[in-house]
Amino acid sequence: MKSLPAKFTERIQNQFPGYWQNLIDALNSEPPVSIRINKNKLSQIPTKYKQVPWSSSGIYLPERPLFTLDPLFHAGVYYPQEAGSMVIEYIAHKLSDKFEQPPKYILDAASAPGGKTLILSDIFAQSIIFANEIISKRANILTDNIAKWGAENVVITNNDTAHYHQLEGVFDIVLLDAPCSGEGMFRKDMNARNEWSVENTSLCVERQSDILQNILPLIKENGYLIYSTCTFNPDENEQLMQKVLPAKGFEFVPFDELQEFGIEKVENELGYQFLPGKVESEGFFLSVWKNTNPNQRKENKKKSKKDINLSVKLNFPLQKDKKTYLLNDEIYAIPKDLDESLLINLNAKYAGVKLGKLIKNKFKPAAESVFYNSFKNQFPIIELAYTNAIQYLKGNTNFPLPEKTTKGYYTVTYKNHPLGLIHSLGNRFNNLYPKPWRIKMHIPENQKENFLF
Repeated sequence: MKSLPAKFTERIQNQFPGYWQNLIDALNSEPPVSIRINKNKLSQIPTKYKQVPWSSSGIYLPERPLFTLDPLFHAGVYYPQEAGSMVIEYIAHKLSDKFEQPPKYILDAASAPGGKTLILSDIFAQSIIFANEIISKRANILTDNIAKWGAENVVITNNDTAHYHQLEGVFDIVLLDAPCSGEGMFRKDMNARNEWSVENTSLCVERQSDILQNILPLIKENGYLIYSTCTFNPDENEQLMQKVLPAKGFEFVPFDELQEFGIEKVENELGYQFLPGKVESEGFFLSVWKNTNPNQRKENKKKSKKDINLSVKLNFPLQKDKKTYLLNDEIYAIPKDLDESLLINLNAKYAGVKLGKLIKNKFKPAAESVFYNSFKNQFPIIELAYTNAIQYLKGNTNFPLPEKTTKGYYTVTYKNHPLGLIHSLGNRFNNLYPKPWRIKMHIPENQKENFLF
């Protein structure tokens, strides 16, 4: 294991004088393994696992399994997520109690890979979540995770946060899990150790400050900013909060009960720090602020040309709270309350439920549609045993279908959880599992079923 950067060790001796050696020992130990359960797909949390104290849907695993070989992982039944970041679930529940009506719009400003977006989507199920990611490759990963989870209320954009300037005063809550120096991930990710430098932390502070300047005007009066990082560096955390937010009319919102979990309140009392060894997580910082500035949304007079009415051409009815929307030649079912003019000038990649597309007036369903509770029963179901489920996830067709399988589309499931689609041609079938999702690793012939649940 690569040793910790000397300058980092020197700084934390001053920052945590009574704990620095314990922190170093913790950062050189094995990281805990945690996952978050999708309660829309698995209503009962398995009691054999230890629960994450600040998350009702988070559990610790005794060791890290090979998630790739578990079909339930591909079905979006759970999501591997660092335990500290699950505190967003606790904060989201508390903030939801502060609104008389459910917030209409929420922004996750730096969303990939998507774990926190999934939390927001679950807690604020009646809200519309904008999940933004500036890096295209990471935006693709974000899209896959949102789709497999079955989140129906998420709009994914691939933008610099500066492009959101026309949405001033739109959002009730903005979450910024800011790009940072990654000190909190030193035991989980050796690349974080390799890439760390004093110069890099200074660049991170500049970037974080720039993003804050972009997103603060987007927050409504009496709306909230949730700021987080995975670093211990006070320059990127509490010092940045103190420097930027009070001058912008934001007030700190305390959650001192977090200390009951062993989470530390930072020295200037403007945030909370997860310290490995004191809590069972990686390093994580959290700070919540309320906007006291009166501001109003600037109305966008442009009208979207993307709204269409294709419901008569679909083979299944839309729910009453959904409407059709055409994006990048694909048909989506989006929340009826979504003001499509908000998407003008944004690079939207995904919105709501991806249904499919029309090809020569014939509807071709999207693989993603089966993950949504609203649409998963649109086609007949074929249940697969473990071995065949793995073959399906590899993109193969070397397994039999039930006798008398007629022509048409079928949803394939594992333990009653949808995995994707096939198209039966009668004597054979096409595997419609998307190529980017397919398992590429070699599967041993004697591979046993993964009984995580």
